[in-house]
Amino acid sequence: MQKHSRRIDLRVTEEDLASAKTLADECDMTVSDVVRILLRLPREYVAGTDARPVLVVDAVSARKLARETRWWGYQYNQIAHALNRIAMYLRRDMCDAADALEQLQVVEEKVDCANADIAVLRAEAQRMAAMFNVKK
Repeated sequence: MQKHSRRIDLRVTEEDLASAKTLADECDMTVSDVVRILLRLPREYVAGTDARPVLVVDAVSARKLARETRWWGYQYNQIAHALNRIAMYLRRDMCDAADALEQLQVVEEKVDCANADIAVLRAEAQRMAAMFNVKK
């Protein structure tokens, strides 16, 4: 957990404080966390020159996205290695068609698995984009 060494004191109306507390409770956060998020908004958004909605991704979700992206990269790397190996064996006459087909089936299984996971994440990303009226 990050230690916060600086302090900001500010005055707000009762209504603003109640609103901040309600928002914090609904998001399972503290009022300080809500203020920290607001401080991290892009300058253009705060100034009103950018009308696009802002999507905040917390650290846990960012780590999950990074892990999933690495997994995709690993799977596609394995697919490329398998295809290159099959091509090399065929060029050198080190395998016959049956062996090549067997290895192609292994590659196809990996591609199908990766594509299934990608489809789930793509649908979720499209759902989130639709919430913000973002065009494809």
